[in-house]
Amino acid sequence: MGEFRLHVAFVAIALLSGARAGVAQVEARTVTPEEASTIKTGAPPSRADQEMKSPMLLEVPLKSDSGLPVSVWIEKMKAPKWTSSQTRRFVVDKARVSLVTFEHRKPKKDGVAIDLGAWFTSDWYRQDLNITLALLSLDGKELARKHWSEETVGDGSGVPFAGHSKELHLEAKIPRAEWDRWAAGEGFPTIRILVEVEGDDDSE
Repeated sequence: MGEFRLHVAFVAIALLSGARAGVAQVEARTVTPEEASTIKTGAPPSRADQEMKSPMLLEVPLKSDSGLPVSVWIEKMKAPKWTSSQTRRFVVDKARVSLVTFEHRKPKKDGVAIDLGAWFTSDWYRQDLNITLALLSLDGKELARKHWSEETVGDGSGVPFAGHSKELHLEAKIPRAEWDRWAAGEGFPTIRILVEVEGDDDSE
């Protein structure tokens, strides 16, 4: 019996040693600010940032990478929505539009209900922005518009009174005639985004 117990003990030690040998070693290092941002947002590193002055105006054509109007692309790809991060490299006092989205409901005779979304972030722990979203027709006319005053965004650090990323939406109904022009490929409507830093002199 004693020999049996001793044998079991040796086996247990061998298994434990093997398990320890199989455990991967933990590595630790300090990440760059760009890596930290990527981990937080899940987005790939952006191209070199382009600094802009306040107010910053962005105009985003509703055009897929393949050259299709996004309304046509959504139908062709059977996608729930179109997204683009092309705006994230433009920075106004550490604030940026990290993502824009477009989705629509089933077209009806009198028009089509659409939803434009925009995600706003900042590398400051807190920053107040005045924001305007607008949708322009193929002829450059304003189809819909919405304004927000003193929207607080931030880096989501958890510091008291800090801000976090914020998603704003513009909902509108597009005339069927205008929608049909998009579907026919006559051109691309445009999302217009105006971002103004509130109290810009105090942001430094």
